[in-house]
Amino acid sequence: MSGKNTHDLIASIADTSADLDEMIQLRAEIARVQDEVAGQDGEGGIVVATSKAFEVTRILVEEGIMKTRHRGRDPVDQSQLRSIVTANVAYLQATLGALPDQASPQ
Repeated sequence: MSGKNTHDLIASIADTSADLDEMIQLRAEIARVQDEVAGQDGEGGIVVATSKAFEVTRILVEEGIMKTRHRGRDPVDQSQLRSIVTANVAYLQATLGALPDQASPQ
């Protein structure tokens, strides 16, 4: 899998405020990776289930961001949403760090 390309894309977008085109590009890359993984894992696998859970999460987060933007950019809403996203990103980074290295067989 081309994890390096995905990582580079995510890092380049994360280093700036992502615009709509970058978010669309990132979603397309996520879909490509998910399709590739689904082909390897099969429909009933834990990896596919996790992938689907992330898809639902992305939809709900995007919805929250759009609603926050349409409310007149209330600083309290933005701060609360940013806190939630930041906490969850930290959790995901810790989860990623807890996965065994690819080199070490389990």
